[in-house]
Amino acid sequence: MIILEHSRGIGVIEILIVIMVLGVMTVVALPQLERYMASRDLVHAARQLGGDLRLTQQYAITQDERFRLVYTTAPSSKYTIRKSSDSTLMKDADLPAGITITGSFASTPAEFTATGAPLTAGQFCLSDGTLILRVDVQPATGRVQITEVVSCP
Repeated sequence: MIILEHSRGIGVIEILIVIMVLGVMTVVALPQLERYMASRDLVHAARQLGGDLRLTQQYAITQDERFRLVYTTAPSSKYTIRKSSDSTLMKDADLPAGITITGSFASTPAEFTATGAPLTAGQFCLSDGTLILRVDVQPATGRVQITEVVSCP
């Protein structure tokens, strides 16, 4: 007659092997997760900026006067929506760290007339170092469009 011994739990060796496998998986997955989070922050910032450009245009139409979105870099990357006539602050928004912003509206405000038309067409270019998104404001209509581009002017 053969008597089989039954295992009564997990040994130290098995636990160490599981910990090592989890460690290797973490080391492999972490860079991918960091890239994903950076691109997610960039897409979120571009959508937020695009939505706030539309909000600036809507303020101009509903209040029948000019409004502008002003981007500033000091002390952090942020923008404000203000009434053009008396600089009344309507909204103040911070952008995530690590995002570079260039483009025509990075140096001059995006301003909309009482009809909702932009004073000038232009764009914001947002980059995290690997991905570039352009937020365009079309002439005459003020339509806001977000596109992924290879380079930005």
